Amino acid sequence: MIPCLRRLVAAALTAACTDAATPAPTDATDVADLPADVAEGPDTAEGPDTAQALDVPPPDVAPPADIAHTDTAAPPCTELSLVAQTWEGATTALYAIGTHPGGEGAFHLDSASYTSLLFLPAGAGWRDHAADVAFGCQTVPVPGWDGLGTLPDVEGYPVVGMAGSDLLRLGRSRLDVPGATLAWDPQDFDTRPGAIALEHEWVQGELLVQVSFDGEPVTAVVDTGAAHTLWLGREPAPGDKPVTTEDALGNPLTVWLGTATLGLGDQSRTVAMFKARSFPVLEETEVRLGRDLGGLVGLSAIDRLYVDEAGGVAAIRPAGLAAGPR
Repeated sequence: MIPCLRRLVAAALTAACTDAATPAPTDATDVADLPADVAEGPDTAEGPDTAQALDVPPPDVAPPADIAHTDTAAPPCTELSLVAQTWEGATTALYAIGTHPGGEGAFHLDSASYTSLLFLPAGAGWRDHAADVAFGCQTVPVPGWDGLGTLPDVEGYPVVGMAGSDLLRLGRSRLDVPGATLAWDPQDFDTRPGAIALEHEWVQGELLVQVSFDGEPVTAVVDTGAAHTLWLGREPAPGDKPVTTEDALGNPLTVWLGTATLGLGDQSRTVAMFKARSFPVLEETEVRLGRDLGGLVGLSAIDRLYVDEAGGVAAIRPAGLAAGPR
């Protein structure tokens, strides 16, 4: 079965996304244990291969004009264990387990969202402060919104929100994808073994990096909420498999799953890649950020991600690198 994008960029894909051969299973997320003001979310049924949009800013609430630096003290904890979902040996989704007033829940790790947030019930709209969520020993205030879809339970936890780039921007951070951990001020941050420093910028809380797809220079969003890398405006190659879906705006579209060469600095790797002739929500993100975007770098292409917003560091150790220091 071909997995669909769990989140492409800047929006939730609110309908089930399946390949032609396999219908999407129905497994709605139960968040009934949320407090009264953060009640059960929409009853959208989604399966493990569902494409979700988890990070579009609400229509009437503009994101920050820019987030040059999150001036926050170093978090008291040094490492947060994550829950991983995999497909054919590749990690395609990560979840942080957070404690909120309604109990424990899973938050989809989505670096293309400028903030973590809590899913709210239909009609609740946007709330600047929905709850304080404890991720390990780090507690952060999070907003909430009712405009997002749902995901099936993960390891027995209801998926109740998303963990955004604000967690990465708390300090010198390392996301270890195969190790399923997020660490702050790790011992290997200065050496960053195997990682490639990338030309980058932060725009409205989103990390944009300069990479190449099949040798073509691309500005891409680093998106841990997307299972695979996406190339916008690209025609499918022979052998690529179509995946039909609908974006958060209700636009039907088809993306194609194949492979392409991802160039990071002077290194390159062949990675799983979605190709899309058009993707309206990503194109709207271009307008919102004021940048020409060629796609995104998804989770399956990343072994480790090192980020230090204040220190000007963004480095990726690509998946598939020969075994070395971890």
